[in-house]
Amino acid sequence: MFNILIDELPVTVEVDGLIYPINYQADTMIKISLLIEDNPSASTDEKIQAEVAFKQIELFYPSIPSNLPEAMERLIDFYSHVPTIQATRKIGKLEIQRRIFSFKYDASMIYSAFIQQYSIDNIAELHWFTFKSLLEGLTDDCLFVKAMQFRTVKITNDMSKSEKAYYRKMKRLYALPDNRPQEQKDKEFAAVLFSA
Repeated sequence: MFNILIDELPVTVEVDGLIYPINYQADTMIKISLLIEDNPSASTDEKIQAEVAFKQIELFYPSIPSNLPEAMERLIDFYSHVPTIQATRKIGKLEIQRRIFSFKYDASMIYSAFIQQYSIDNIAELHWFTFKSLLEGLTDDCLFVKAMQFRTVKITNDMSKSEKAYYRKMKRLYALPDNRPQEQKDKEFAAVLFSA
């Protein structure tokens, strides 16, 4: 098991028994993430999904392996090796994981948080594992962390009227656009409707 404190950060992956160098920097991995964020229909359209996957492989590998399915598995393993900030919401029997931040819409808040907390202004060159660990370690003093908190706060009946109004206002102010395909939105709406 990899330990970021004592193990060397990986700069290669193994595909079909061969070692391939990879573009391991944060900017590459953010571009890979943005391909999904910018193409929400990739979750339902197989043709778009294949195009996006190949673009991701092209970004990740300077020399593309011949075994594309395994190459994609190694990319996914690398991308998700360090925990990612997300929120999980249970609706009836359905558990929905949703992103609570966006590399596209939160870019300036993330950038300013790294400068504010770590005095790092060149995020692009960081190793992906380093970047994700630092992202996880941001404190409540950063606007980025506060925005994620507002997005996930649950408004309850035991809050005062003014607290509810405040949190609703903050949720609207920091809301991410809902770029999911209509089919996925309908499925989640139906889950909420029929779980009551």
